[in-house]
Amino acid sequence: MEIDQWLVYEGLFNQEPTVQLNQQLVAAAVEGAGGRHRPVALVGIAGERSGSGFPETSGTAEPLPKIGVRARFISQRVARVEGEFSELTVVWFQEAWALPIAPSAVEAIARLDWDALARDMTW
Repeated sequence: MEIDQWLVYEGLFNQEPTVQLNQQLVAAAVEGAGGRHRPVALVGIAGERSGSGFPETSGTAEPLPKIGVRARFISQRVARVEGEFSELTVVWFQEAWALPIAPSAVEAIARLDWDALARDMTW
């Protein structure tokens, strides 16, 4: 139904990512997706790393992929027994702007347990 993208480290000048910063950025992405008001699945964090991380001895962390993505999916099939359709918001990170969605994210999204994660809605 909708897709939103952003530069993960936008506005951070001369600052190396730390584990704490990365955790804050991921938490903000999930909360920004409506995590308190609608179900959100976070996929593909570990599989999308660029491989050009900083040394652990410096107290820094490997950077997240460059682009954060939130997408809201709907299905005409209800997840449980109530409603007319079901929805789920998915958050992931990838190295380039979507579209296309990174193949590893597509695979992770396809493996999600829709019935367990989505919520039923009515029009």
